[in-house]
Amino acid sequence: LRAAYDNKAVLGVIIETNSGGGEVLAATMLNSALSERNKPVVGFAHMAASAAYWALANTDEVIASGDNAEFGSIGAMVTIDKEGLEKYRARFSDFYGATAPNKNAHTRTALEGDFSLFQMRADDMTKNFQDAIAGVRPLRGGEQTTKETLSGKMFSGADAKRNGLVDSIGNLRYAVKRVNSLKSKYK
Repeated sequence: LRAAYDNKAVLGVIIETNSGGGEVLAATMLNSALSERNKPVVGFAHMAASAAYWALANTDEVIASGDNAEFGSIGAMVTIDKEGLEKYRARFSDFYGATAPNKNAHTRTALEGDFSLFQMRADDMTKNFQDAIAGVRPLRGGEQTTKETLSGKMFSGADAKRNGLVDSIGNLRYAVKRVNSLKSKYK
């Protein structure tokens, strides 16, 4: 993206996406690059779920590739390999500096069978994600519709448009037209 921003021959960018998601850091990195844009960036997606959607939500516009494209999965999850934890506990002993009692606290408590810190982390990440989407997208519908939109559910392109997760539905040529229409915003 940064190379495209610096290239005078590039008039705008289309990020074509077909992803079930990823991890928070990847969305954070892409959002950081999007915040530096000096030309239009349009998201065009067949599927944009979870972190993939989070990244696209910060483009100038989000376009669904069709009525049956998929969007959503707004929420976070943490996966723990409980068998791996048991093997780790059987094989290793960890020693932490006395003045760093919170170092690796999530893993340390999980090794003792307490997953509450991981649950709290998933809850915090989900709230941050939901707040971020509500802050950048024009979500539509009443309070209950907005709550459902942010609930982790997936939506078809048509429903995502109705709820404000996407701006329009069209093909790649339409996305190019939208980039051209948005150029004046950056002059």
